[in-house]
Amino acid sequence: MRKAQIKMGENIAVLLVFTVLLVLGIIFYVQYKRGTVSEEVREQRIKSAIETAQRIAYLPEVQCSEDGIQRENCYDKAKIEAASDVMKNDKNFYYSILGYSTVEIELVYPPPQTKVKLYENIKPGTVSKEMTQAPIAVYVPEEDRYVFGVLKVTVYG
Repeated sequence: MRKAQIKMGENIAVLLVFTVLLVLGIIFYVQYKRGTVSEEVREQRIKSAIETAQRIAYLPEVQCSEDGIQRENCYDKAKIEAASDVMKNDKNFYYSILGYSTVEIELVYPPPQTKVKLYENIKPGTVSKEMTQAPIAVYVPEEDRYVFGVLKVTVYG
């Protein structure tokens, strides 16, 4: 009878150790997966910011054009300033294109630096945000020259 009790105690101890190891393994696995998932979500937001920047590049509201022909990778300063007011007044239409984001165009060189907020729609209850920047050429029709600018797109998640 004594040997049976000792064997039972050994079995219970082995099961207890196995259970503790299993629980610890599950905890480490969940922590690892949580880190992986948050990194994937961040990468998705960065991808979304880049896609939004690409969509803006092809909006006729801001593109340079000459004789009805649009120039690639060129933004028109006069159109940008006009589009800023239009986008503020018609957020519902531009939401389908730009979503929850903030789009700014900053004219950097030559001085003076100016910044135009083209679109802003901040997601209520924003948990995180990712920003991407891209160098752009901005045509200034009043002076008939190009200036260096930066397109800043912030996407909210």
